[in-house]
Amino acid sequence: QLVVYPAGSGADRGNYLTVSLKLADYQKVTPKKPVYAEFKLKIPNQYSRNRAGAEQTVKYFFNSAAEKESSKFLSRDDLYDTTKGYLPSNETLVVEVQFLVVSVIKANT
Repeated sequence: QLVVYPAGSGADRGNYLTVSLKLADYQKVTPKKPVYAEFKLKIPNQYSRNRAGAEQTVKYFFNSAAEKESSKFLSRDDLYDTTKGYLPSNETLVVEVQFLVVSVIKANT
């Protein structure tokens, strides 16, 4: 599940947009079989494909209801600056997730 905190969360609250990913069916995952994921969180520049957007690559072991939050992903000043292209005047924020690796880890018993 993709979760977006426009006002940020934790230590970043009020200064940065926080984007996080949660394991949707964590009840099916046991401590003996955590899920490893590598993924890119992206907020594209909506004005120009030639201009870079915000992007962060994350590596994480999911083994509970915990979510992996992006740390200092995008400052709120940049997010609301319409010249940056992240949040155009129609106020539709686009957030993308690109999964690079997803794997269930089998523990040796």
